[in-house]
Amino acid sequence: MPEKSVSVYQLIDSLQELEGNIDRFMKEIDGVSLLMPEEVSGYWVEVLGKVRDKGLKELMIFENVVKGKAGRLGEVIRLVKPYAVSLSDPGLIAELRNSLTDLSTKFGVMIRNPFPNFQVLRKVGVEFVIMPTALIKGRVVKEAKASGLDLIAYLVNDPATYMKVRSSGVSGVITRNPGVIREAEKIRY
Repeated sequence: MPEKSVSVYQLIDSLQELEGNIDRFMKEIDGVSLLMPEEVSGYWVEVLGKVRDKGLKELMIFENVVKGKAGRLGEVIRLVKPYAVSLSDPGLIAELRNSLTDLSTKFGVMIRNPFPNFQVLRKVGVEFVIMPTALIKGRVVKEAKASGLDLIAYLVNDPATYMKVRSSGVSGVITRNPGVIREAEKIRY
């Protein structure tokens, strides 16, 4: 199979799903995406620690932060040391960066605006942008790259969609179907 051109993140709904499939995930994907719960339990941190310890390359945590929760999120980032954190509020990035200077966590935002201002996002410290696949067009990918941002397509579950976004030049995809690349390559060749 040819080398894949984008990173693939498995979207995880529950810790049990993650814990039961770590070994399989490590063979098929680059990382996992997981929604951070309102209450972070020891079990949550323990499972994510297992993922990190097993060597899964990337862990992306989605956080729908409301004002005043940056401190809690900072504590979780320090405990889990994820590869990336996707925020709903780009304004929190500078605050988190200042408190986590010793970590190499990347910060990004998930946006649903079809015409984002990538230059402004980059200025506030955003390193990657997650967008729904329906909004990803060639112009959007070019503008993101010109601003120095990685663009990740959300939610890519079928081979046709994967082939479309891959050809547009995205840096990564988030999927519920980690075999989507294998399926796309079968169709392509």
